[in-house]
Amino acid sequence: MFDLRTVLPNFYCQHMPSYNKPHQIPVAFMSFEIIHSMFLDQTAKICDIVKPPTNQLTYEKVIQQLETLKYNFKEERERTLWGDIHLCEIKNLLLSLRWRLFLKCLPENSSLWTSVINEERKKYEDLCINYSNELIYLSNSNPLDSYSNEANLIAPDPNESVGIDTEKVKVSWDIKKDIRRTKLEKKFQTCENRQMLHRILFLFAIKHPELNYTQGMNELIAVIFNITIIDYSKISKLLEQQKNVQTDTLLRQLFSPQYLEHDVYCLFEHLMDIVNIWYESTENHSNTILFRCEQIAEILRVKDPHIYQMFSALGVEPQLFLLRWVRILFCQMFNTNELYYIWDILFAHNNPLSLLNYLCVVLMLLPRSKICSGDGVNVFNIFFNYPNDFSIYFITHCAIITEKEKDRPIFEVLFPIQTFKKDKRKTKSPSLQQIQKELTFNTSNTLDTDSMYMQLAFIEDSLEKAMEFLPSSSKERQLVSQGLKEVIKMKIDVKLAQTFPKRRDY
Repeated sequence: MFDLRTVLPNFYCQHMPSYNKPHQIPVAFMSFEIIHSMFLDQTAKICDIVKPPTNQLTYEKVIQQLETLKYNFKEERERTLWGDIHLCEIKNLLLSLRWRLFLKCLPENSSLWTSVINEERKKYEDLCINYSNELIYLSNSNPLDSYSNEANLIAPDPNESVGIDTEKVKVSWDIKKDIRRTKLEKKFQTCENRQMLHRILFLFAIKHPELNYTQGMNELIAVIFNITIIDYSKISKLLEQQKNVQTDTLLRQLFSPQYLEHDVYCLFEHLMDIVNIWYESTENHSNTILFRCEQIAEILRVKDPHIYQMFSALGVEPQLFLLRWVRILFCQMFNTNELYYIWDILFAHNNPLSLLNYLCVVLMLLPRSKICSGDGVNVFNIFFNYPNDFSIYFITHCAIITEKEKDRPIFEVLFPIQTFKKDKRKTKSPSLQQIQKELTFNTSNTLDTDSMYMQLAFIEDSLEKAMEFLPSSSKERQLVSQGLKEVIKMKIDVKLAQTFPKRRDY
């Protein structure tokens, strides 16, 4: 077994962000998760700088992505989770297809894609037929121009609704109010598209009365709609340019614009299968939500006891901001590319709800210096207006690694930060014995070597790509070269640890 800090203490001190200075935490008292996440964060940032972003998606690159997802799907999931996908690539990924695979709308076996997608589209058409009266009501009572921001919102009169019960009238009205102000990609902010989303959410609410419609679903479906219509528009344009060339039939089937609404509904329904616990409207709903929030708080207690105690002392109830985060999957916290990046990682994980919990915990504990320097009101201000102090790479990698190593604190209690401004006494420096104790190898708190080796392989690949674009005499190339050597050395150490595991003393 293997602990990175005992192998490369100097590398991390040189290359990590100056995270420890403002937070008054020496490197020795940061956990494996924090230190390793910093390394991954720096690697990703280097690649963002030196790897030229692809400004244009070509037909050949689309086919390449399609082939990768068809034949190397599991490897692509691992690439996504361990940082080989970068922000500069997000806009040119076929996110709608990736998410259909990650969320199991489509099976891993690509030979079944055509039959499955046809079946799902037929199900949506049948759903529309079954609730044709409701859809006729929706269309008649909501003309296209009523979705314009300039139009006055006029509540429907339940007494004038023929062939539809008052509860459905209310649901339709609630959806429309939210859909009118839902954020869509600028060029797709049309009344037709808003009516489409209204129709999808209305059908979903009727089909799933246990969930019905709750505010927040509009945010989720907006993201799904945005990435889907972007993909379909790009593919349609590329196929149009290939008029005289034989094109991929499967590509045309997967990204057919006439089935945009069908595919958005399917993807949204599968997403709700994951997050439905945050939306259930049963009698025990409140207790279930509270229990889920308490689970996240318990993870926080293990990962950072100091912040957990601060929350208790300040009377901060995490569920007040946790609900906002988890119901809309951080929609209002990050910019568009960062949000797509987080969702891509979240869906690629084999247990998205578990990773979601750890993302929340990481987001709660990272601004710890700001939390400990204020009062309860200040804490809520921080979490409702999250600071832009941490890169998206660092947040996601820290959550992934933390989720794998569940029982170890991220910040050791041996060297807590000062909690009061008026206390100007310097915190006592840790002794050599304390540092040695913190760096002591512990088999119960270390990642398995197989997982570690896979991470290092992805890091090595990223650094090699970075080397290709850096000038031979540049300082950056020297740093990357040194990092690459150390990563290779780590891989050798991991292999040795697998071959000769540490002997236990009895």
